[in-house]
Amino acid sequence: MLLGKLENPSLLCTKSVKDKSTGQLVLPLAVKRGVALQRFRLPFKNLSTQDTEFEFIFIKSPKSE
Repeated sequence: MLLGKLENPSLLCTKSVKDKSTGQLVLPLAVKRGVALQRFRLPFKNLSTQDTEFEFIFIKSPKSE
C-alpha cells in the first residue's frame, strides 16, 4: 500500500484585478479573432513550497448577466 499527500500549489498573478460583482480575481486578456493559437506571457508567482511547471488552456465562456 502506498501513502502519499497531494498539495495543490497556490499561484498569484500580479496582473489580476478584482471583479466588483463577484469579488473574484480575474485576469483580463486581449485576444485576436480568427487566430487559432495565441501565446501569452503571464507573470505568476508560486506561493507553494514545491517547484512545478504549469500549463494553462483558456476557453471562451459566455458572459453572465
